[in-house]
Amino acid sequence: MKYKAIQLMSLCCFVIIITYPKAIFAGDNQNASCSLDMNIDSISYDNTVCTKDIEPTISAYANETITVAIVAHNVINLDTYQAEILFDNDHLKFIKAYENVPAMGITNILKANGGTTIGFQASLKKAGIINIANSLVGKNKDQAPEGSGICAILRFKVLKDSKSELILKHVYFVDSDQQKDHIVQTNNAQINQ
Repeated sequence: MKYKAIQLMSLCCFVIIITYPKAIFAGDNQNASCSLDMNIDSISYDNTVCTKDIEPTISAYANETITVAIVAHNVINLDTYQAEILFDNDHLKFIKAYENVPAMGITNILKANGGTTIGFQASLKKAGIINIANSLVGKNKDQAPEGSGICAILRFKVLKDSKSELILKHVYFVDSDQQKDHIVQTNNAQINQ
């Protein structure tokens, strides 16, 4: 009886490993991270790779506009990303999101190696939640970036003179082999008065 139970358990484990390998084995970006940066003015690039420190706080007051960068760190073979940004819609109003800001020299990380993106998406999923997604066209590993860089630039209007937080949730990086990693190392941001 014990022998049959062991055989059955072994068979089940084998089926799970064969059927769901991506759920069991981590992809290239298991050690990557993602941050919200409240000061994009000091961004610098070295061969289109973002080389700045992240500033997680900013002082802002009612009726001011703030700009927030979503920055990916230590990515490997990045093909696609998705993230949600949670904010208090009583304190902030989402204005717009940008994939690139050419006037500031900001290029999306997915374009760092000459890649073309399918279509940057930034939409209000519901009040207080922005969904961001972007992907490279094709599966060319030579165009999949490595290192750190900007995923998106977000603009908000401050509605109240009070503290407010921006939170990264449900961040996923997918490599060009379609290995999906849930990014748990995230850094949120705060508006201080």
